[in-house]
Amino acid sequence: MRRSGGKIWFDPQFAASILRENLSGIGKTILALWILESAHAQKDPKSIRWRQLVPPLFVAALAVLIAGSFFSSLFGGMLLLLSIFYLMALLAIAIRAAKKENDLSLLVGMPIAIVIMHFSWGGGFIWGL
Repeated sequence: MRRSGGKIWFDPQFAASILRENLSGIGKTILALWILESAHAQKDPKSIRWRQLVPPLFVAALAVLIAGSFFSSLFGGMLLLLSIFYLMALLAIAIRAAKKENDLSLLVGMPIAIVIMHFSWGGGFIWGL
């Protein structure tokens, strides 16, 4: 659609949801979606946006750092820093959402959901390559 000159509009008033009984179901749905999306991106690389590549790059970076940490403490230190940064960002997002919605359950639920989303998205995209 973009290649033919069309535009895709984002409307924050429109909300869509995929209801699943548990977090595992959400993870499986996102994993399957991004396996397909990576196949589409291979056929049409211009269809993918840079922000869609962040979770796969994050998952790949973690895998490299975990493997490298067995051989060098430098990789272990980088893994620790990346993990701390990621956890702090998750906590900041959860605190902001919990305050905005006045819902303390978001302090736990939101980081769990985001981690599942990021790893399913990143892993699915990489798996589909």
